[in-house]
Order: sequence, then structure tokens, then C-alpha cells
Amino acid sequence: MKSFKKIFLIPVFLFIPILLFGINPQVTKAATVENLQAQINALLVQIAQLRQQLAQMREASTTWCHTFNTNLKIGDSGQDVFALNEILIRGGYVGVDHSNYFSEKTASAVVHFQEKYASEILAPLGLIRGTGFVGPATRAKLN
Repeated sequence: MKSFKKIFLIPVFLFIPILLFGINPQVTKAATVENLQAQINALLVQIAQLRQQLAQMREASTTWCHTFNTNLKIGDSGQDVFALNEILIRGGYVGVDHSNYFSEKTASAVVHFQEKYASEILAPLGLIRGTGFVGPATRAKLN
């Protein structure tokens, strides 16, 4: 009789929670998949927001607040030359020093800048190659 009780009671105790709480393995699995999909969607929204913030930060870090009003050439020095060197460095031109001196390295970077924007800087002047001289057309593009 005891073995009958064990055989009878074990399944009853195992299935009582299922009957009481309606635990269905398929429902649980579906709920888990739905929960995971909801979490994935929430993460995708968060990633999109973070990308937007990153883009705004990059835009803010590339904003330049200097206005170039004078022509610049090799040998010049001062705040305008320092700003020119900084903008060239920010633009990815290599070899430019963090200084207020217009060196040959600065002139070389200006040539590359002028040739990058040749249609706006050089072509209106009838030039094919950059000069390294920061005149009105180059200043306008820098500004």
C-alpha cells in the first residue's frame, strides 16, 4: 500500500503546480522568446540613441570657431598661424606642428588642403596645383 501511495502521490505533487499555476512549457518558452525579443528591441533603440549622441559629439568636436582674415605664408607667426595649424591637424594632415609658426610642413599641408578642395580654391584662380599660400580663396574655405 505504501508503494501505491508513493507511485500515486509523486505524479500528483509534480503536476499540482502545473494545474494550479498553468505552467505550460510551450507558454514559458514563448514568454521567454517574447521577453528576449523585447530586450533586443530595447537594446536596438538604445544603440540608435547612443549612435546619435556620438554623431553629435563628433560634430561638436569638429566645429571650428576661428575666422581667418589675413593672408598667411611661410615664415609668418601668430594666433592665425596657430589656428591654421590646429585646423590642419584636426583635418588629419600629418607633419603639422602644434605651433604658431608657418613652416614648410604647414605649407605642404595647405597644398594638400587646397588640392583636396581644388574646385573651390584653385579652379576659380586657374590653378591646378596648390601653392601653400593662404590667400582669400583658401581662407574662405577654411572659414
